[in-house]
Amino acid sequence: MSDFDLYPQDPDNASRKHKRAQQPEPEQTDQPIRDTDLYGSPTPASEPPAVSPPEQSNQDEPPAASQMSQGEPPAASLPPNVEAAQGHAGAGGTPPSSQPEQPEGFQPSQVTEQFPAQEAPQTGDQQPTAYIPAPQNQPAAYSPAPAGAQYAAPAPMPRKKRRGLTVLTAVLVVVIGLGVAAYAYIQYQSRTTYAPEARVEAYLQALVDGRASDALELSDMNAATAQRVLLTDEVYRAADMRPTDFRIDDVQAATDAEEQAYADDSPAGEEASKHVTVEASITIDSKRYPMVFELRRAGSVDMFFDDWQIMSSPASGLYLIPMSENVTVNGVEVSVPEVPDDIDDPLLLLPALPGNYTVSAPEATKYRTFGEDQSALVVPNSITEREDGEYYGAETTETIAFTQGWTDQLAEDAIAQVKARIDQCMASNTFEPEGCEDTLDMSEPSYAVTDIKRTWTTEPEITFDDGTGEDTITTPDEPLVVIRGGDLKIDYKWRYEADEAWEPDDSKYSSVFSSWLSNGTRVPVIVGQDDSLELDFSNF
Repeated sequence: MSDFDLYPQDPDNASRKHKRAQQPEPEQTDQPIRDTDLYGSPTPASEPPAVSPPEQSNQDEPPAASQMSQGEPPAASLPPNVEAAQGHAGAGGTPPSSQPEQPEGFQPSQVTEQFPAQEAPQTGDQQPTAYIPAPQNQPAAYSPAPAGAQYAAPAPMPRKKRRGLTVLTAVLVVVIGLGVAAYAYIQYQSRTTYAPEARVEAYLQALVDGRASDALELSDMNAATAQRVLLTDEVYRAADMRPTDFRIDDVQAATDAEEQAYADDSPAGEEASKHVTVEASITIDSKRYPMVFELRRAGSVDMFFDDWQIMSSPASGLYLIPMSENVTVNGVEVSVPEVPDDIDDPLLLLPALPGNYTVSAPEATKYRTFGEDQSALVVPNSITEREDGEYYGAETTETIAFTQGWTDQLAEDAIAQVKARIDQCMASNTFEPEGCEDTLDMSEPSYAVTDIKRTWTTEPEITFDDGTGEDTITTPDEPLVVIRGGDLKIDYKWRYEADEAWEPDDSKYSSVFSSWLSNGTRVPVIVGQDDSLELDFSNF
């Protein structure tokens, strides 16, 4: 930068200086150039005077005549440094017409190019005087630099440094954005996916979907392996009338007193935790059933979230009286626990998830039948867990019990055997037919008797009693053949002496199979496990 550049902030200043250096020096004339008269004593080359932008002025309006004097342009049209130089010249005594000492390499054209000479307005016989107009397009308010200071533009920041600063700013923005997003995500997940009610919702959704194993992972039942025959995916998935929907009704955090009670009941050394009660309900066959869950915070999961575990949930199950070791439930064959022989009540309490369970009746045999398939609706709280950990039934616990029945074939075969015995006795010609000594006997008289013939004037009534009818006289486990009535006539011939002729005669007996002390003659029916049939004719 040249020592006498008036506007060092101009980026094109260097190129203009180069062009001016190549221009020829102006021709010398008798008229002195007024441009050189504008400068006073020059400043040293090492410390050029600071140039401050001049104040704005209206170029279209020439300076007033009162402000102009012979040999100098209007003061308002000159830059401040030029005015200072001129004032110095006037005060120091250097005449304006004299040529001041110029710095080395200074060309008068450097000033005239930036401030071309113009003719000042003429009045009277005043000679034309050149003046330098004010620079155009300068800021309206500009603070002049202190005397002796250099006015220079700040050095531009290196491109590599600017690029590094931009990258660092972008990284900080991304990191802050990710931090905010992560915090919002953690808060949202804590209120939804990892909330205590979310654990209950997952359990209830598993019930709706028929996923028994998933439900039991969230809230298991305190049951032995032999009792868990209904707690399988295969059995529960096939159950009809499972819950169709559910809802969370309320979530309550434990109070300080409740937390203290939990702490008192906890084993020694167990870390204190938080507890929550979740109230929910499920819909089974259009009816809602309330459920209450107790949850405990058991540490953390996935680094940032509470791990809630279901401590207790409503228990449910059904009673079953098995007829054999293998039972078919919802079309799936399962093995049920064996009931000890010394237990009078063979009821089995089997835990089960809410839903309807259909147990197939055991297959009928030739003489045995077990009726139709039976179903039981299992609802929440249908069984209760005792303090010793065992379950017991409640009012809503349904029972599936098959009663052994007897087929029509057994009745037919039993009655046929009784009839065969009676026919055999009726054909006897003795006083006491073998096998019917107490029913079809004939009193032996004091005379000789021959040609004994038994006939029915009224045949007896023979029925099969399976222990289920209104007039039954037995139990289902002890079927009977009952013979009632029967009017018997016995024809015979008699005589006293051997040389006498036989005289025909008869005897009649009413209700030979009934008496005023009994309700018929009973013949117990015994059926073996292999469906063998045996009748007890001891009452005959």
